[in-house]
Amino acid sequence: MADNSFAGTDVTYTDGQSNRVRPPDEIYATGFKPPVKNPDGSVSKGDPLAANHLNYILHDLYARIAALEAKP
Repeated sequence: MADNSFAGTDVTYTDGQSNRVRPPDEIYATGFKPPVKNPDGSVSKGDPLAANHLNYILHDLYARIAALEAKP
């Protein structure tokens, strides 16, 4: 049987963080910024990929796929 969910259980950790948090609107608009090599050869760090943002994205994708598969 194929998996049809990801991060399907809501969890709140001892510090108050949720396991699923919608990424900020800026990230939705442009995506996560990768590390960028500057003209001087140095590298600017990209955006961090927080686990709770990734869990949110994957949970949403799995839910949408499951809904499509459930349609007759």
